[in-house]
Parts: sequence; structure tokens; C-alpha cells
Amino acid sequence: MFIPNRILSIDMGSHSYKIIEALRKPTLRILRFGVYPKEQFVKVVSPVNEMKHLGFRTKNAILSYNHPSLMIREMTLPYQDKYQDETLVHLSVQDNIQQYESYFKEELDYDYSIGLQEEGTEYYHATTVTVLKNINRMFIEQAMALGLKPVSVYLQVYAINKLLGKVGMSDYLLVDFGYENTTVAIVSSEHVPLLKVLPIGCKTLQQENCKPEELLDQLLSTCHQQIGYSINEAGLMHLKHGILYGGGAYIPELKSFLREQVQLEWHTLQELHSLMPAIPNIIDLNLYGNCIGSFLSEDRKQE
Repeated sequence: MFIPNRILSIDMGSHSYKIIEALRKPTLRILRFGVYPKEQFVKVVSPVNEMKHLGFRTKNAILSYNHPSLMIREMTLPYQDKYQDETLVHLSVQDNIQQYESYFKEELDYDYSIGLQEEGTEYYHATTVTVLKNINRMFIEQAMALGLKPVSVYLQVYAINKLLGKVGMSDYLLVDFGYENTTVAIVSSEHVPLLKVLPIGCKTLQQENCKPEELLDQLLSTCHQQIGYSINEAGLMHLKHGILYGGGAYIPELKSFLREQVQLEWHTLQELHSLMPAIPNIIDLNLYGNCIGSFLSEDRKQE
């Protein structure tokens, strides 16, 4: 099932929904957009009518979200006689995912990609993305309660990679500092070798008992772990760039802390807007980056 031309892209945050309606072809044309408190849809009598009242006219939607249960894992599968049938390679990946389910004692929804065995190599490379099934279903059901027809679910870090790929950005440390969760990921030009979602965010900073130094230490430790992994395990060159976006991009102390403690060339996503002339200046990429990136996904349905 191909993604329709007129479609909504919805970043389903824990605090607010960022929504853009656009025509994808022949070039991306944004029709309307907005940031809406999640409660605006939860507490109204008819969420379906609320969407119409706000001016959105299509039911087809691409969903993107983040959650601490999201995991990205990379696998190498030896190229042996029994793996020459590609069907067996897929079964091997699925068997590994089932082992995750047994370990966590939870059902998972998942997607994966397999790099074809190249001449001269002795293995296949696979990347898997998993999330708790009940969490994935919850977001889909929330969208359906709005009267929408979800046609694709997109992991936010991949959406941003699509967006930054348009300006030639590759091999960077990504920090999405949201309301309840913060994603820290190493992103290369072709894949995401490592991702971790921390249960901290702007909401944590607003709590009376919050100790900002402990929160920042946790964030810093994760950044250093990711960078170390990228060099020692993923085989990437030393990273040069750091990208900060989400609501946390507007916390001056957070921006200063990262620039001082993590020795990379840091940019907020909005600071790169001038490199993307096709996107209207009124669109704040720190807030709408996930929505825009989701429009750039492959023209196929994602399970």
C-alpha cells in the first residue's frame, strides 16, 4: 500500500501533538500545521470533529513517536550454505527477535532490514527495531480515535536522518530532548547503530525535587557511551557534529552544557533551516522536524 499524496504527519508526543497536513508530490507543499496539547483531543466529546474544526481534511496519517521501550539492534549473520536461501536469513532474524520477547517476557512489534551479502564478504548485516506491542498499539488506537487512518508508523530518529540527509549531514550524535523522554542516538549516513531513550525531559526539570545536575550527568554519561560505541564497535570515524532538537533546544543552559561537555560542533535543528529552502521559514524544525522527516520516508507502507 503506497502512502497517499495528501496526508497528515503527526508527532505524537507525551505532552503535545505536532501535526502537519501536506501534499507530498510533485514537491512537498504544506497546507496547514499546528502544535496542540494532547489533552485537547483526549477531553473533547468528539475528537473527530475537533480535527475537522482545526481545518485538517484528510484521514490518512503517518505516525511518529518515541518510547523508552524502543530498541535498535544490529546483527551479523554468517554466510554459510544454510544461509544461501534468503528466506532462512529472515527466519534467523525473526528467531533473534523472539529471543528478545522471551528475555523481556513481553510481546514486541518489530521491523528489520537486511543488507544483501556482497561479493567478498562472509556475512549478512541486519538492523532490527523493536518496541513493546502494547505501546505501539496504544499510539495507533489514539490516532484511530481521532478518526484517522494510520498508513505508516515511523521511528523519529529515522525521520530526522531523512531530513538531515537532504543537506548532506551524516555521522552525528542526535539528542531529542522532549517533554517526558530524551532520545540519544548515533546516526550514520545509512543507519542508526545505537539508540537509547531516557525517561527524562522538560517535565523532569519542572519538578520541585529535581536535581538538574543529576539529570545532566545522566545525559552526559549516555552521550559519552554512545560516542565510545560509535568509535570502538560501529567503526565510525570520530564524530564532528551534534544535533539538538525538541523542546529542550530552547533551554539555554542545556545548549551551553552540551557545547561545553561534549566536544562536538553543536547545532539545533532550527539553526540548519537555512540549508533547507524548500521548507517554509515559519516551520520551526526543533518542533516539527519529526513531521517533516516522516514525509520523506520511502513510498511504501511500514508495518
